[in-house]
Amino acid sequence: MSGLRDQVAEVKRAANIVDVISSFVRLRRAGRNYVGLCPFHADKDPSFTVNEAKGFFYCFGCKAGGDVVSFIKLYRNCTYYEALQELAERYGIELKKFDSAAKKKEKDREELLLEANKIAAQFYNKILLEEPQGLQARIYLKERNIPMSIVREQKLGYAPNKWDYLLRYFDSQGISVNIALTAGLVVEHRKNVFRDRFRHRLMFPIRNSRGQIIAFGGRTLDDNIPPKYLNSPETPIYHKSRVLYCYHIAREECRKERRVLVVEGYMDLLRLHVHGVRNVVATLGTALTRQHVRLMDRIADEAIMVFDGDESGIKAATRSLEMFLLEQFPARCVILPENLDPDDFVEKYGAEKFKELVNNAGELTDFFIEQRMKAFHGTLESKSKLVDELLPVIRNIPNPVIRGIYINKIAEKTGIPESAISERFKVLKSGYGRTRFRKRKKIENGEGIDEVCSLEESVLKVLLHNPGFLSLVDADRIMSLFSNERLRSILAAMVNIWKEEKTIDLDRLVVELASQGNESVAVDLWMTSECWNTEEEALKHLENKLGALEERILERKKERLLTEIGQAEERGESERLKELLKEFERNFF
Repeated sequence: MSGLRDQVAEVKRAANIVDVISSFVRLRRAGRNYVGLCPFHADKDPSFTVNEAKGFFYCFGCKAGGDVVSFIKLYRNCTYYEALQELAERYGIELKKFDSAAKKKEKDREELLLEANKIAAQFYNKILLEEPQGLQARIYLKERNIPMSIVREQKLGYAPNKWDYLLRYFDSQGISVNIALTAGLVVEHRKNVFRDRFRHRLMFPIRNSRGQIIAFGGRTLDDNIPPKYLNSPETPIYHKSRVLYCYHIAREECRKERRVLVVEGYMDLLRLHVHGVRNVVATLGTALTRQHVRLMDRIADEAIMVFDGDESGIKAATRSLEMFLLEQFPARCVILPENLDPDDFVEKYGAEKFKELVNNAGELTDFFIEQRMKAFHGTLESKSKLVDELLPVIRNIPNPVIRGIYINKIAEKTGIPESAISERFKVLKSGYGRTRFRKRKKIENGEGIDEVCSLEESVLKVLLHNPGFLSLVDADRIMSLFSNERLRSILAAMVNIWKEEKTIDLDRLVVELASQGNESVAVDLWMTSECWNTEEEALKHLENKLGALEERILERKKERLLTEIGQAEERGESERLKELLKEFERNFF
């Protein structure tokens, strides 16, 4: 084993996974495993399970999974090695200072991704500030009253309306297509044909807590080019559920003000910056998560959610409550009048009026209760239904005193005796968590896994439980059939482990994949694998899936050739048409 694996093994021997996770999650025994509410999403039924014997955890809801080090990594929003250090300190283990090949590879890749984002930001910024094609973006910023001081501080930029402008610039700067693809700055249009992800957009660099650029948001400057806002996909250095826009700037001001304002959009935040309000962050167009709340908890004593006054803003306010309750972090909210967003409100009424609204913000729980009460009448039956809607929100609060305070609030607002609400709470609580685990549609990078990924997953599942099959099939052939980068990297790790150990141990695989952030996917594949009665049955299943993948490649090649043949005919390119027809005959006749 490598030095890193030796140290991971030593820490994991000392750090019992149930003991460690019990420090953060209330677990109860269920057969051979332990279950509880998942800390990584708004879990309503206990979908989070810990397997003490195998030493890993898994959530059937959000698909998070891994070993004890992975749990700390996800919970603290840190690197795998930083999580390992925390556990080593907790158990009095001294880690040797070394730069393992795996750690060096991870560090090198992160540096390359950071460099690619930095170069892209400089490129976009220069076009916005200096080049004629950035004129429309400059006019837009002027119309929105964003001064050049903010443009320079934020390094705002413009992505030209061209397919490969950034790609060609990257080539001149020595940035490989693979790194650009991994960074989410280019997309594979078709096999080995790449295009810029962002075109004709005002670009907002997204930074981590250290101020390093890790992703981008792009606002279209043409309503005919949807969507209105396009963000980078998740990458090894960017996870939207753990990043708040302008957190690195807000941090110090939030500590002074002892509160953090939360808005939804880039422009809302920048307009507040223009008016001197800098203790503000934005959620990057995603729902608030527990990781977001933990970031706020590090820099402020309370959060004030600032929402648009329209229906979607009100819904966002109510959805965010559960995250704050779960983390026991105080939150208030401001719903802006006249359906205005923060940008429009400040423009119309000024910063002082905005600050006045913030200072008078009401508690988020009160707002939630009042919104729910609007949908009910004063009848006894209606009040009973209202209580049943309100109570589930507070059931996950671990502190019984705080829970009691909220029950008291519900009693005050509804006029129902507190004792009756407490009794009803006990009845409802006894029924929580009885629902059996349900398999849900798998999610990858925020999008539904398609049929192709399903085939590739099926191959990995067979190999995970039958690693000996790697001696019967051509691993390089299988690798060439995989189009999903994440699944291909998992397969590569499995093949490397097999070559060394002639088996595939899940524990070892999790460690190997930690640097890529893919350990949860591996555990998900392990947990959701099918069972086969015999090895022959499993091998037949594998061969069927590989055959289907090969058919898919041939079908795509056929579609590509037919498209190119049609284009050559339309353009009258006779020589090109002859070449394409010969290639078609060689492959399909």
